[in-house]
Amino acid sequence: MKATIQGLSRLAKAERESAIITARAAGAVFLHNARMTGAVRDGHDDAWMAKVDHPYAVRHGSIQTSVLGHPGWWAHFQTGRLQAAIKGRSTKGGLGYQIYVDEGAAPHAKFVIKGTRVMFGRDFIRMSVNDPKVRKQAMRTVVSVLGRGMRSKAGIRFGGGAPPALPAR
Repeated sequence: MKATIQGLSRLAKAERESAIITARAAGAVFLHNARMTGAVRDGHDDAWMAKVDHPYAVRHGSIQTSVLGHPGWWAHFQTGRLQAAIKGRSTKGGLGYQIYVDEGAAPHAKFVIKGTRVMFGRDFIRMSVNDPKVRKQAMRTVVSVLGRGMRSKAGIRFGGGAPPALPAR
């Protein structure tokens, strides 16, 4: 998931540096939300899932949110590897910020996000970033860092897609 600050093409050098700081600050809002809201620890271990007939199972036709008691896109964690693998990085010369999962640190992430033939996927990063409250919080960050003078000219554009491949270590 990518977010790019728009309306900043005619900035002077000092203003551009402020915009880069702003992009990082707004990105941090999204990154924190993806880690803390999207990947949650709530006691839904394998035994509990079996007891409630696996609410993410494709055989049900949809995620059984009534059993879960929370949004179906949340991803439960047991070891914390998936949550720790949620990363962020600057893009577009510093004016953008991308949230992604380091699949090297959490190889199972692709199955959680995209699903399998028997389990619905939960794209918790996209869903947590698309939360209107989080977007509003990020926009407030943009406005507070850039200042009132640019309020009507700056905005955040959201885009999707997979992150570019990371170099091999």
